[in-house]
Amino acid sequence: MRGAFIDGHPVKDLRRTVDPQVGLLAVGDLITKAGDYIFRLAVPLLLLELTGSALWAGLAFAVQTSATVVSGMLTGPIIDRGNPKTILQMSALAMAALAATVPVVGNVAPAAVIAVALVVSFALEVLNFAYRSCVNSIVPVLVTPTEIPNATAALSVSKFASKMIGAAIAGVLIATLGAANSILVDAASFVALAGVTVLIRVPVQFTKNDEKRSTKGDFFADLAEGIRYVWNDRPVLTLNAINFLANLGYVPVLAMFVIHLKQTVHLSPEAIGLIYAVDGVAALLAGIAIPTLMRRVATGPLVVGAVVALGAAVVGLSHLRAPIPIGALFFVVLGAAQVVNRVIFTHWQMTIPRTILGRVFGLSSAFENLASPIAAVAAGLVVQVTGSGTMLLVSGAVLILTGIGGAMSSVVRSIDSRSRGKVGAEVATAL
Repeated sequence: MRGAFIDGHPVKDLRRTVDPQVGLLAVGDLITKAGDYIFRLAVPLLLLELTGSALWAGLAFAVQTSATVVSGMLTGPIIDRGNPKTILQMSALAMAALAATVPVVGNVAPAAVIAVALVVSFALEVLNFAYRSCVNSIVPVLVTPTEIPNATAALSVSKFASKMIGAAIAGVLIATLGAANSILVDAASFVALAGVTVLIRVPVQFTKNDEKRSTKGDFFADLAEGIRYVWNDRPVLTLNAINFLANLGYVPVLAMFVIHLKQTVHLSPEAIGLIYAVDGVAALLAGIAIPTLMRRVATGPLVVGAVVALGAAVVGLSHLRAPIPIGALFFVVLGAAQVVNRVIFTHWQMTIPRTILGRVFGLSSAFENLASPIAAVAAGLVVQVTGSGTMLLVSGAVLILTGIGGAMSSVVRSIDSRSRGKVGAEVATAL
């Protein structure tokens, strides 16, 4: 990444150095995301098996996204006032206990498994959101600003193995153990995550400052401060608006694609797992490409361009029925989604103060997911009435229009992480 600067310091190439602490974080992320895929595929297939209705799969996804709205409002101030490492560990252990309840109830009281799966989906998403927010917030604590793009890339690359392994194993486990029992492996992955996070060393000075923050101020005052920051910062607010509209198109795909593959394309769980395994390749290539893309393309145009590409790929998926072409285009969908999310998060990590970063992540995620529960349930109804092909066409159109609308915004065109690098380079040259 020759010539790339942040605050006057050259950005190091990912191939040359990855901070050991970020490496541990990436390993833990790899383990838990591999387990997440089991739950992600098992729950909708379990509900479809028990009810025969795609609407229940949409309802399960709506429950999960509504949890994101709730947790987004609450976890930001907690993370900013607390120690992200401690929250990571507590969240991991709690998620392990919750995930294990679905297979236990499935074997002991099968009649209650649908209700338990929905409740656990909600609670897991609350805790999983806290985990993801901690990961985003702890990166600026572990590395210097010059290393943030590479740390972000390393975390994206870690998804390669997790999603390749997780998706493929999920299909096999669901086919052999059943949808409910396979979730036990997800529970074990959370226990492993808690063990890995013990090895992460948080700087002593941060821990001392963290203790002071945890006893200072009022929770709701902190929350109000975060809301004001997001509302008054036009680039942050605009990126949130784009994410909100993009989610209206992307959430139905996330909620219903596995149902599309099962009911419309008539694929087996093993084949579905292999198609979802392309998510790992998409994460790998996106992780490698993001530092270069952010150096060469302004942040705003990069985000909206990826949204348009995402929408075009979703429209294409509505016409395909062969597994290999579906896998190829699904790769484009997931890769573009990775670019949108990781570029926005990296931009915020580079530009937003650490003391308020957790609240910005939390509130932004809550805002962008406000319409997601409605979108997920509506997607289930559309699939039930008109078929999954129509749902994919509508979702793709929403994404394309969102990207085009964003490209017309002068605020979006002005968002550019490279501007900080140029200033930094000029300072370095002057010195």
